[in-house]
Amino acid sequence: MRGLRPGEDPQDRWSTKTCVAEAECTAGFFVSTASDVKTCISCGATSNGVTDCATCEARADDKAKAECLSCTGTKKPNTTGTACVACTIADCANCDKENVCTKCNDSKIVKTAAGATFCVTDDECANAEGFFVKSGTPKTCEACGDENCATCAAEDTGKCSKCKATNTAGAKLYLKTASSGSTGTCVAASGCGSGFFPKADNNAGNKCVSCASTSGNDGGVADCQTCSKTETTLKCLTCSDPKKPSTDGTKCVTCTVTNCATCSANDTCEVCTDGYRKTDSNTCEKCTVNKCKACASDINACTECVEGYTLEGGNCASASANKSGLSSGAIAGISIAVIAVVGGLVGFLCWWFICRGKA
Repeated sequence: MRGLRPGEDPQDRWSTKTCVAEAECTAGFFVSTASDVKTCISCGATSNGVTDCATCEARADDKAKAECLSCTGTKKPNTTGTACVACTIADCANCDKENVCTKCNDSKIVKTAAGATFCVTDDECANAEGFFVKSGTPKTCEACGDENCATCAAEDTGKCSKCKATNTAGAKLYLKTASSGSTGTCVAASGCGSGFFPKADNNAGNKCVSCASTSGNDGGVADCQTCSKTETTLKCLTCSDPKKPSTDGTKCVTCTVTNCATCSANDTCEVCTDGYRKTDSNTCEKCTVNKCKACASDINACTECVEGYTLEGGNCASASANKSGLSSGAIAGISIAVIAVVGGLVGFLCWWFICRGKA
């Protein structure tokens, strides 16, 4: 049996037999070797070929069969070269399923997005929001593990380096990183947590910044432990000991005055903690009235009570014990009057029954 010449119909291989040099078995044919017998067979032959195959070579694992390298029309070989699959994806080299690319041409890599595959360059992948170039053979364009991430270094969660501006609900997103890292996760403003504040940055991306960070344009307060942030103002709430926040919360100052809440300058108390008043000698003196939150010049006269108590003549009375809104004096007067009325009524009834009994 001879092999087919280039251009011969594979179905005529038994009716027309010609011997050709092995080097001439090209252009849509391959050398099929079975039991040491070599045959020149069409790449698209029904037997040992691949349907719709245009160019091929002998398979490494079975020299009698073809491994397809390219297909006719818009079809592409699958990864193993054993079938030609419908595939209209531009620059795709292999499709294992219809329009599901598994390998692109040399200059591009496979990107999977929204259930579809594409062939893109490394730069196109790196510049696509939410994707990164994953190393491997071959390289691929993968989605970041965090759906809210715009730029990442890996598909694992916690590897985001820049977040999208907002999530699907429209809430602003901020990058929260580990203390010693540059990558992290994307959270809402409330997710920044204690000791951090949300900082908006349209260029580098929004991020959670430590209250104490003064690096670059972070805008933190040195030695600040907790803080609050409005659209325009950062205010330090607590500082690392022995420092305390200044009155306006813009700095942490040395404040060793006992029971002082804020200092305007080093060791110059501005406001004392609840239950204490500031003296002219830069000390904090305890208010003597029970449940008192603030007192003025007289430590024995309260000016503000703690929650759940109301101010009455310089003292603090339980709000739950006096929901009527009457003063303590009024309540005492009413109580005495009630006792007097009840006592008089009892006396009258006793007299009445005693007198009636004698009659």
